[in-house]
Amino acid sequence: MPQDNITDFYVYRKRRRRIGNIRWVMVMVFALVCLMAGYFFAQSAFFGLRKITVSGISQLSEQQIRDLSGITLGSNIFSVNEQLAGQWLATVPLIKSAKISKAYPATLKIAIVERQIVAIIPLVAGFVFIDDEGVVLKRELIVDELPFPLLTGADNLPPGIVPGTKLEGEKLEALLNVVRQIPQGKEKEIGEIEIISPQQIKVYTSEGIEVILGDGSNFLNKYQAFMQIINDPAVQAKKNTINYVDVSYLEKPVIFYNT
Repeated sequence: MPQDNITDFYVYRKRRRRIGNIRWVMVMVFALVCLMAGYFFAQSAFFGLRKITVSGISQLSEQQIRDLSGITLGSNIFSVNEQLAGQWLATVPLIKSAKISKAYPATLKIAIVERQIVAIIPLVAGFVFIDDEGVVLKRELIVDELPFPLLTGADNLPPGIVPGTKLEGEKLEALLNVVRQIPQGKEKEIGEIEIISPQQIKVYTSEGIEVILGDGSNFLNKYQAFMQIINDPAVQAKKNTINYVDVSYLEKPVIFYNT
């Protein structure tokens, strides 16, 4: 009798192992089926891009951004490489940065930060339009008007300047430091910013009045001091005889007239 019990125990354990093995195989098969179903579902039209939104643009069109990104409607959203598309967009001079995000199941969002023209630099042949970092955004042979300040005196500019070139140099950085301080809406009041050295910077208003700044620091207060002087009725009466206004020392601004 005890021998029969031992035999029954071994048979029972083998059966349990066989059942356990079958269950493990069934779990593996089920997991594999789920993975395959998930893969085919992810590749289905449900995840095909049906909408690409673009924000932050004023100089480029939405279609241009889509074309430059290399992303097309109908593409599978999982196959979109946001980093690579962002790198393609970053090669465009007018684009400062691009952030691409996915909104599942079928929408892609492209947020653009554009570079803005803040100044113009005259060259031997033509003019270049730059942003506040010195990046060239466009080049023109002829400029009919000056909607932005003209920067002069920045020497050692590289040859072969094209859109996308980043201009650098101590004098240019000093000029851009002044440009960055110009209040919004006042750009057209400044006709030219000239530099002799970083400590000798002049501004010429759109009316042709020379303003000596000294260095480029504290431009806003210096410009406000100039405006207070120029708006004085006594000065207005002799405006056509002004030689220059020196605001390099804010405590003692001085106005000089032609004799």
